[in-house]
Amino acid sequence: ATFAPYAATGSRLAIEPIVIAPPVEGRRRVTTRLRFDGSIGGGSVQGLDLPIALRIGPGSAIALDGGCTAIAFTRLDIIGARLGASRLNLCATGPALLARDAEGRITGGATIAAPRLSGRLNGEPLVIAARTLRVSPADFAMAGLDVRLAPETHLQIDRLGGEFAGLHGRYAGAAGS
Repeated sequence: ATFAPYAATGSRLAIEPIVIAPPVEGRRRVTTRLRFDGSIGGGSVQGLDLPIALRIGPGSAIALDGGCTAIAFTRLDIIGARLGASRLNLCATGPALLARDAEGRITGGATIAAPRLSGRLNGEPLVIAARTLRVSPADFAMAGLDVRLAPETHLQIDRLGGEFAGLHGRYAGAAGS
């Protein structure tokens, strides 16, 4: 299936041709690629490039394919920061990045090895990096977080994590200057 790009109020969504494969063992595979420019939350994104590979199974089960998927953007403006072009390799921690089974249970998770974002915050240079980032539907964890704002502000946290329900968090090994 093919769709014309959709534009409204300063946002644009383009969907590459959607390929729907014949079912195999009761499951159907659907692939496409989304490209988006526009508002998200309290900010905006330019040049978001997001490949999509879905598996649709019996009983309304659906899953974003496992493996690794490169996601990219040319600019992200969020919480007062402007981040430049970035490409992150999102790798599933199990058989799917995100899945909903026939009973409605949500599972999945992903890791990003060595994420690095750079840009500016209030006109000052900003770099956010980590050794790893892991996210699941329930929680997240980072190892080796390193945040630098201008030459004089530097924050390092060995381990940072949290739970989305109730917004609980924890950290260990923090230092800053």
